[in-house]
Amino acid sequence: MYRHHNIEERLTIVSRILSGEPIKALVRELGIHKDMIRQWYFRYQKYGESGLHGTRSYHYTVAEKTKIVEEFIVKAYLCMRSVSDMTSTLHRKDVGEGNA
Repeated sequence: MYRHHNIEERLTIVSRILSGEPIKALVRELGIHKDMIRQWYFRYQKYGESGLHGTRSYHYTVAEKTKIVEEFIVKAYLCMRSVSDMTSTLHRKDVGEGNA
């Protein structure tokens, strides 16, 4: 059964990790799945204390959303360009073979 862990509990657990306590020991002592503890730790490293609030639904900042969209556009463009280059190459081979 899922147990909700409030911000104070999460912060205490992350603080213990930062002070050198192994995650494995915390898992045994607290009975919390290691992936959950790791998730809190990594979110704390990336976002600070605010990363420990509401880990089920993280809200991206405008800057993060913009970066994600820009990366998508660049990757989509590169993918389309790659397909176009392959199609051109195949077309040139077909036209070249027809003239031989």
